Amino acid sequence: MYVAEMVGYPASAGLGRIKRLTDEDGDGFYENVTLFAEGLDFPNSVMPFRDGILVAAAPDILYLVDTNGDGQADQRDVIWTGFNAGSQQLRANALHRGIDNWIYGANGRNDGLVHRPGNETNTVSIRGRDFRFAPDFTQFESIAGQSQFGQAHDDWGNRFLSWNTIPVRQIVYPDWYLQQFPELVPAAVHDCTSPDDLGEVFPLSPPPQQFNGERANYYNAMCGLTIYRGNRLGKAYDNDAFICESLTNLVTRRKFDRSKPAFVASRPEQGEEFLASEDPWFHPVFTATGPDGALYVVDFYRELVEHPLYVASPALKEQIDWRRGFNHGRIWRIHHKENSRLAERPGISASSLETNELVARLEHPVSWQRETAQRLLVERQQRNAALLLRELINRSTNPLARAHALWTLNGIHARSEEDVTRALDDVSPQVQTQALQLAVPFLPQSRILTSKIASLVNESAAELQFPLSMVLARLNPEEARPLLVKLLHESSSNQFVAETVLTSAGEQTGIVLRELFTAHPEWNSNPDSHQIGRLLFAGEKLSDEYEKHLQELLDVLEGKDVTENPGTAIVLMGVSAGVAKAGAVAPLRFTEHQEALDAMTAHCQRILADESQSISLRLAAIRYLQLSRDNVVADYLMETLDQVAPRELKEAIVEALFAMGSSSHAHKLFDGWNQKSPEMRRMIVNKAAVNASGASALFDALRGEQVEILEVPLTVQAQLDTLLSPAQKEDLAAILNRHANSDRQKVIAEYTHVLSMTGDLERGAAVFRKQCLTCHTIQRYGKQIGPDLTGISARPAEVILADVLDPSARVSADFVSYTVLTTRGTVLTGLLINESDEGITLKTSEDKLVTVAADEVEELKVSGKSLMPEGLEKQLPPHEMADLLEFLRQPRKSLLEAAE
Repeated sequence: MYVAEMVGYPASAGLGRIKRLTDEDGDGFYENVTLFAEGLDFPNSVMPFRDGILVAAAPDILYLVDTNGDGQADQRDVIWTGFNAGSQQLRANALHRGIDNWIYGANGRNDGLVHRPGNETNTVSIRGRDFRFAPDFTQFESIAGQSQFGQAHDDWGNRFLSWNTIPVRQIVYPDWYLQQFPELVPAAVHDCTSPDDLGEVFPLSPPPQQFNGERANYYNAMCGLTIYRGNRLGKAYDNDAFICESLTNLVTRRKFDRSKPAFVASRPEQGEEFLASEDPWFHPVFTATGPDGALYVVDFYRELVEHPLYVASPALKEQIDWRRGFNHGRIWRIHHKENSRLAERPGISASSLETNELVARLEHPVSWQRETAQRLLVERQQRNAALLLRELINRSTNPLARAHALWTLNGIHARSEEDVTRALDDVSPQVQTQALQLAVPFLPQSRILTSKIASLVNESAAELQFPLSMVLARLNPEEARPLLVKLLHESSSNQFVAETVLTSAGEQTGIVLRELFTAHPEWNSNPDSHQIGRLLFAGEKLSDEYEKHLQELLDVLEGKDVTENPGTAIVLMGVSAGVAKAGAVAPLRFTEHQEALDAMTAHCQRILADESQSISLRLAAIRYLQLSRDNVVADYLMETLDQVAPRELKEAIVEALFAMGSSSHAHKLFDGWNQKSPEMRRMIVNKAAVNASGASALFDALRGEQVEILEVPLTVQAQLDTLLSPAQKEDLAAILNRHANSDRQKVIAEYTHVLSMTGDLERGAAVFRKQCLTCHTIQRYGKQIGPDLTGISARPAEVILADVLDPSARVSADFVSYTVLTTRGTVLTGLLINESDEGITLKTSEDKLVTVAADEVEELKVSGKSLMPEGLEKQLPPHEMADLLEFLRQPRKSLLEAAE
């Protein structure tokens, strides 16, 4: 066993080492230790590779080999370099092999420009993304998702991510599909947490000593994720997720509901944890399935696990011995008490096995044994193994063995079209799913595979709908189209599958819809609620070439009764919604179709007024009306604003009125300001600065003292600075200076007396709901734009007060705001969620994901500030601040619900 030791953590470089543990007598305990390598900078991951090991030690991934058999590495090669060093606990880590033979790793959160040594001109950015590389080092890729410490795959190649406040996330789409459709990357990262999981953990140890104001007894320092795939805990634990909570001295477990493509992870243990210790020095940081089928837990056994970088007090940073106990550390083996016998003698080396023995190991019940056998077969590159692998596929009753054999054939470059075709006939849907991935390189050229895939679609196996919906994107358009139509019709109630079908349709979406209406006319004449949702999504997919598709749809509606063709009308509304989401200014001006345009306008007005219609359809109706850019329609929307009840509709109408570009209507939104509700005022202010007319209207309201500058968040102020004229900017600066109070420490000092006041819990919940809930969550209730505040009660009251009054003092990089000016003249502000060569994705203050293509980004600015505005004290007198602090000390979801 190789063990990476970050002896120098948290800040002493060059002390890291790798130890080699051996169990000579095979009793399951490692009695001999060899110092394999030393002098490393914070090594945090080690994996077997060829004749040695790979080690993650930013900025490098190293290949270490003992060439002379003395137990020490005398060969040290840099394989990849360019990983940012940064914080020692957030460096690249979690090296491991997937069933697809790629080597995967977690970003950590420090990013990097990665390249082979000496090849600095050919770099790959991993900003905000994890990575993988081919075992022959010919390819390095950034991949969807960003994991902190730990990353894992299950038996079937599903990838899961670790994050300190989220137990487990899943990458829903395979990497090959995301490469073809990179716009899906933000949506591909799925939080598996079940709705009833409120983030609480149940430690047995005393409350931890904390220095950085983070929360305890709630998700805080989760790391070291693994998917258990052994045989010594019992069947009930198969493919469960195990996650370390290092601060509160426990390991928690989650069980997956795999009935849909996006898994849901629930807590099997209620009110307790799978493993918890009373010892406050027990800090589990990593888990793995061992060769013997047990669960292994790595214990970073020392007094403190926190990093001084995040400690607010300079004095404490110097006073505390952060390395106390650095010479300790333990590895625990966890198994069922009735299954204590070793399944395999650790002393037996898999590398000594012959080819036929390794092939036989692919049937082993323990994942480590299967994966090691596959690794060795691929590393040896013995083409004569192909015959043995095919024999295993033909005779084995174990689906996992057949899947491993397929991927091993691929890894030794012996996988054939015939192998994949036969695997598509496998009795196991999981093996068929692997075969569909292996079919991708053969498509669309392979006639036999195309025919086989068509047969699978026509067989209508529910378990294969999702993988089939993706692989159809690789077929020739003419052959894929009828299959897309069939799969779309049959999966209409499964949103995930149906929307993937429409994504795979790509440029064929319009033709697919026409053929769908022909084959299944009810989609056009009387669509049900599921079909309506799919048609709206299809319309959004058409918005890239909106003028062409609007023209085609209006051609269909011209001279017809819109109410008899609601499906076509819904698609048209979906196109409008997609155009609006993209921020395009696209008036509906097709004079040759004026009759159809007028009919659609009346139809959308009826839908908007009809409370029996779904919110999504009424929202799409607003988007269609927005594109008219007609003053009469704008007047209608102004009148409707006070008549509709749902918040989402009010927000969409406000957004539409600003987007329509009418200066008069933008100014009208600020009329009667003092009579508007606080929620409506926030909506108007937050939506105003999307274009020049809205920005000018807000500026005029500020200059005329209708609106107070304290009502304008920093993000909106930044947008104004981008859109206003030079003269207006000068006047805005004067307004800001009149109200400025840049000395946040003085404000905090003035409010310190609030700490001695007694607040009211229920009134505090009402204050939180009014001031904070639009950006924060409590026990998964609210909008998670800023940090979740479920466990904030663990912080000292004075720290909470400082965070409220000076939100940018300790802002995490995850919550710094960015402002984007697009080539269309629109301005967007939010958190940077994803960045790639294709574009960027922001999460706005309305909790919406907005993607801007790279060629549409005119300017990207980082504010260095939190999205949370300063100056909350202006809106909260001391007694309300005391109420808010009381609620934050005892946060309860039920009180927020009661405050509705």
